Amino acid sequence: MKGVMKLILSAAVLNTLLLCAACGNQSDAGTNAGEIQGEQEIQIQADVMDEIVITEETMTLTKDQLYYRCMNTLEYLDQLSGSVSTLYGNTTPHIFEGEFDFDFANDTYHAVVNAVNASDLSVSQINEYYNDGEDYVTLCDYSGEQEDVCLIESGSSCPTMENVVFANACPENIAEASAEAVTSVEQLDEEQLHATYGADPTGAHEIGTFFIPQEMSVGYLQNFDNWEITGTQEVQGRTCAVVTGTANPEYGGRFGVETFEILVDQETGVWMQFEGYDAEGAVQSYVYTSDIAFGADAQPVPEFTEECAEGYVMETF
Repeated sequence: MKGVMKLILSAAVLNTLLLCAACGNQSDAGTNAGEIQGEQEIQIQADVMDEIVITEETMTLTKDQLYYRCMNTLEYLDQLSGSVSTLYGNTTPHIFEGEFDFDFANDTYHAVVNAVNASDLSVSQINEYYNDGEDYVTLCDYSGEQEDVCLIESGSSCPTMENVVFANACPENIAEASAEAVTSVEQLDEEQLHATYGADPTGAHEIGTFFIPQEMSVGYLQNFDNWEITGTQEVQGRTCAVVTGTANPEYGGRFGVETFEILVDQETGVWMQFEGYDAEGAVQSYVYTSDIAFGADAQPVPEFTEECAEGYVMETF
């Protein structure tokens, strides 16, 4: 089993995180559709061409395609592992760091999540397992004098891919879509648009915003006039669309965010990195990932055994 991430929780380090500048260089985007690789000619509708950004080696998604993929990442994921650090909030920040190993195809998941109390910088750790098809086990390590608890939840309420409802997905190649197919976010009603809310089968909701980013996708990307795809960038071996924009005040104001940059994995819609900036350009909200691996490259999911719960107070629901 991978070791738990170490947190450096001094006020000085927290300050540094909040004030760090946006990282990564953006690639310049070309506009010549003839550079698309392959011999197959793809006829793309003229009204879609304005949303397409061409780089030297790859074509980014259109805005519609990127948005749909962010809303439906679990349609494009089978296995995923890695580490993530997140910061949310404004007057009372919420900080979470974690490691995870997920196998969505087989409904087996594991995550270690550290929750940081922004007021006193104390840490509570949650170690979650779901890998026997029946029980969802959570080991809670609390800071202070509270007893550590092993929670076992059984039955139909356990997280599973069967509980996931997908929004209607946008075709990868809009030009080949039938007349009846949904080809634009504007064709979705509110029920379809919000269909994936809360559809996280892993239970690791505190860190799930980057691999199942529905809420932030609606909050930052629903208004297509507020953001642009400015190019592509390689991140941890993945080709990511670089998205920059201005936050909706109603949503961004909750986190002190006025502008933002997102690095979106083009294949899956996973947010490999997010930074939200205030009016002075300081980072007020972020998602940073590391050691992300997809598919066969992902780490195997560790199994829960009785030895894992030694020393915990057992509670069953």
